[in-house]
Amino acid sequence: MQDTIAHRTIEYAKQRCQALSAEIENLQDKTYPSASPKTFLSFIKRANEVIKDYLDTIESNPDLLDPLTPEELELTVKRYCKLLPYLCYLLEYIEGSEVHSTPAALIRPLRRLLRRYLPKSDILFRCYPQLNYSFLPLARQLREVFKADVFQPCLQTLPDFFAVISFPKVESKNALLHCMVGHEIGHGLYQHKKLQDKLLPVQIDKEALESLASRIVSTESDGNNSSGEQHPTQTEADRFLSAKEWLTASLNKVLGNWVEELAADAFGIHIFGPAYFFAFINFVATVTLLRSSRDSHPAPNIRMRLMWDLLTPKDDKTGQSIGFDRAFDKTLVNFAEKWMQAASLGEPASGAIHQIAEKSITTSVVGRICSEVSNAIGESRYSVKKYEEDMPVLGDLIKNVIPPNEVVVDFEKQKTRNSDVVSILNAGWNVYLSEMQEFAKNLKLAYETNKLKCDERLNKVLLKAVELNEIKTRWDEIGND
Repeated sequence: MQDTIAHRTIEYAKQRCQALSAEIENLQDKTYPSASPKTFLSFIKRANEVIKDYLDTIESNPDLLDPLTPEELELTVKRYCKLLPYLCYLLEYIEGSEVHSTPAALIRPLRRLLRRYLPKSDILFRCYPQLNYSFLPLARQLREVFKADVFQPCLQTLPDFFAVISFPKVESKNALLHCMVGHEIGHGLYQHKKLQDKLLPVQIDKEALESLASRIVSTESDGNNSSGEQHPTQTEADRFLSAKEWLTASLNKVLGNWVEELAADAFGIHIFGPAYFFAFINFVATVTLLRSSRDSHPAPNIRMRLMWDLLTPKDDKTGQSIGFDRAFDKTLVNFAEKWMQAASLGEPASGAIHQIAEKSITTSVVGRICSEVSNAIGESRYSVKKYEEDMPVLGDLIKNVIPPNEVVVDFEKQKTRNSDVVSILNAGWNVYLSEMQEFAKNLKLAYETNKLKCDERLNKVLLKAVELNEIKTRWDEIGND
């Protein structure tokens, strides 16, 4: 019976391996906008083969099975095949990464942008049904799950840093909104640069913490906790200390999440400039309240203030702005100022812990986050100078329904230079927010009655510009090899 059960178990496990192998082959035959999905599939395939080889080995060697008790036999057979459900789960990240599912024109340029900041890295971009952008660093997780020596050759096929960034499927063709990816890349930079070691812990507002701990104690009757259980030996001072310790642990967790989110926003601004700020407002304003905090995220108004401070720094000597806003036209300035005014209104956070957390994110803490992020990203940030140089030229091209993939340097000599994905998207946002009337006019449409059609056409122009720019960039790279 033991031998029969063992062989049956191995047979069933090999069926699972075969089914997984067939699905991997099916996915490998699909077309992807970059090599990332197939790199990931290669890892899954190799890990699956390791498990199958292990099952073949123990099946062909009775000496390994005969001496074992039923319990030992089960553990031996399932030593590696228990990882099969996880391998199947990983295929979820491949689904939605095909050319027809993603904003394919953006994938290579965004991948290239990431490698500018993280050279030994790769990102798998995929669309999924949630109305959200998300970031998942997979390499660290995979190295922990597959830490057995037998899987090390599989892990060596992955880059040092490998992550998945997910787009909302319903917004796949919305090039302007995908500036939100700057925030997700920011999560990768925050973790890779280990900024948590420099920014955490945040000093908790002591007065607010002790006030809340006192309120918790005061709601308990003497000698009782909130469930009515007797604690005759616990003094009020002990209960106060317990409440304070619990609150401190909870707040440290919340503040750790908030600091990372704020740092990711700061990275987003440094990577994409004003385009990230505009995309954030466009997206977040539709899905959450500006004054609504969560354990995982600070309220959008807190995040907007940090971003606006980065976009509009002041020269201490003159008091004049030396930021991106000096290049904004009046419409853009009014747009930003209205949203910043809206972000300053409203009631305090509803939860007591969130109220303390908000008090703890002081101007000093925000300044430290901005400073550390600026140091981490260095001179490769998107500059005000580049924004000022590119926006007028690229904006004119877009308004005339011409993809802004290159800029004329010398008209007589027919000399041009490539644009880049960040400048293209910034120019797109400028036109979208302040010059859509003229864009629509060149489409021979009235914008007031054809907004959705004009918006769709704008995104098509931007995606075509990014696509043409990538073709030219690759051509230049090949020519220089």
